[in-house]
Amino acid sequence: MSYAKEEAAETKVTPNGLSTREALTCLSSEIRLELRRFELKQTGQGFFEPWQRQLFSYNNADGPLHWSSILVLLVEVVLLLVAYTLTDDEEFYTPRHTGALVEACVIFLLLILNMYMVGWDSKLAYYEMVTRAKDMLQQLEGLIEESCWNESSYLGRNTPLSPCITLQWTYRDGALVNMPQTLLVKGDLIAMRPGYIVPARCRPVQVDTKVGVYAMNAGDQYMPIMDGAESVFCGPQVRAPLGTRDFVVLETPYIPYLRLALEESHNRPCSKLNKARHKVYTHYVEKILLPFILVMMTVANALRFIYLPQTVGKWPEMFILLQMDAVIPLLPLVFPIMWLLMNNYGVATVLAVLNCLPADFSQYSAYDSLSDGTVAEVPVINVTRKAAWDIFMNVLHGRCTSTLPRTASVLHALGSVTAFCCIDKKGILSWPNPTAEKILFLTEDEDRAPDAETPDSGSVMASMGNVSEGNGIRLGEDFLELKDKLSPLKPIIADGSGLRSSSKTSVVVLDLSHDSMTPFSIEFDDPMWKRHIGSLKPLGLNVLLNTCNQKTLDFYTHVTDHVYKASLNDKDAIGVVNRR
Repeated sequence: MSYAKEEAAETKVTPNGLSTREALTCLSSEIRLELRRFELKQTGQGFFEPWQRQLFSYNNADGPLHWSSILVLLVEVVLLLVAYTLTDDEEFYTPRHTGALVEACVIFLLLILNMYMVGWDSKLAYYEMVTRAKDMLQQLEGLIEESCWNESSYLGRNTPLSPCITLQWTYRDGALVNMPQTLLVKGDLIAMRPGYIVPARCRPVQVDTKVGVYAMNAGDQYMPIMDGAESVFCGPQVRAPLGTRDFVVLETPYIPYLRLALEESHNRPCSKLNKARHKVYTHYVEKILLPFILVMMTVANALRFIYLPQTVGKWPEMFILLQMDAVIPLLPLVFPIMWLLMNNYGVATVLAVLNCLPADFSQYSAYDSLSDGTVAEVPVINVTRKAAWDIFMNVLHGRCTSTLPRTASVLHALGSVTAFCCIDKKGILSWPNPTAEKILFLTEDEDRAPDAETPDSGSVMASMGNVSEGNGIRLGEDFLELKDKLSPLKPIIADGSGLRSSSKTSVVVLDLSHDSMTPFSIEFDDPMWKRHIGSLKPLGLNVLLNTCNQKTLDFYTHVTDHVYKASLNDKDAIGVVNRR
């Protein structure tokens, strides 16, 4: 309680919520402060910055140049200079000996260039997230001057809950809007719905000791006390639906995510391409192939020097120059530079292709949905060299941070893909809109079509059996319990002689799939779904009356929130509201 009072003294409550200009100004100032804290933290970690300490580390698979390669190149330069010095007289002078000096100078210059390019790229990669945050801050400050958002700029308040998009009811510019949680700032006035996750540390505007909810932290679930909570939920009882409650946000929820992104951006897992390159050169070339070539060349030249002294050169050439010339093709002279340049150019090419996509490209599919399985013709995208070159220069100089080409390279991501799968339900590539998966209803066997008694083996629709005794279908324990509950529900049918009871009532479950071409359409998996049209029409009309009528939509949302919260409280309840 004292904690809530302390926070109340720090945070000013605006009755109608913050305005868009005030909220964006607060968000930009906190982002700028967080960037300043991160930069001060980096400068206070010693003489060398973190990216410098692990620049040429042998275990750094992301870097194309390591201290072992640098050592080999330096030894190569020193030995070439030694060979040139030992043969720098008229007796041993040959053009080959003069070439040793040129080779040493060229290898040393390439080594310096490689170290500079690798260090430059590592610095850009380490501060890429910071640069991206600064670019985003600049764009945000530009929006402050416009601040032309209104209630129509946000999603509808009654948008169903989706795990892919985090939204929060917020009072902004005096109106209650459904706003993304990343735009919340300290001092915002939000309306918490029962059963929903708290987006940030907050406290209620008015503390009610009866409800028992005080300050809440991010990730907590708002679970107000329901009237009649001690009674059985499944029993019929009149209840008023729980409403929302106003809370004041005590911290900006975006700042912890920004802090995590800044601190952990350089700790991402290594891509498969970098792992393969690191293993091939550091393990196979440096540890196996290079020593093997040196030993074999030394033994061969020693035998030549001993047994063929008249046909070979002097000892500096036989034991130094020839060995050094043999290993030059195995040294990383231009490979680090070419690796960085080709990576940047590959990323630029992919981004250029994405920029040249036609507006209706999403309508094309690799496989047509026609019954004959024909392949749809996908348009060919031609990317000009100038377009790719402009993006390449921006990527090379670190000016293209919108896709984080070094922290999360789209080229390496696509190059590491071994299988491509489009997930439909609960998948990261699915539509963010909540989609119904099943429809369950009761039907009478005597009213069904004759072919409905035995479902087709290829149909996804499953008839869960007959409630009457004597049915030979083997069912699970869950359905047997459901069967016992439904057995008293025998419909009474009136005929000419009086009333008679129907003894055959079946539970029918129809599976649904999301239409891949439209965001708000579904399809029946069972091709014979129209035989249940008599049972589906009442369900469809009920959905239209409750979700498409603007006059009842707000009340319907309160009811679904109440059911959702009640399903979380009662273990015997099956909450399906706003669930995927």
